[in-house]
Amino acid sequence: MSLNGKLEDVSLADVMQFVHLGRRTGTLSLSRGSEDAEIGFHRGQIVNAWGHSSRRLSELLVAKTWCPAT
Repeated sequence: MSLNGKLEDVSLADVMQFVHLGRRTGTLSLSRGSEDAEIGFHRGQIVNAWGHSSRRLSELLVAKTWCPAT
């Protein structure tokens, strides 16, 4: 079973709960205006996410582990 189309009357939380409880695998593509994002699922678990302005994992790790000398 797949979902496709505009889900304007359904909250993102409800869609994600449907995917999780149904243990679905696939990619949820989201768009608002010119902004796009995707959330990848495997058996209901989030395995990746991407957004137009999101930082790369390597950037997040460096920012989290790097501490300037005081």
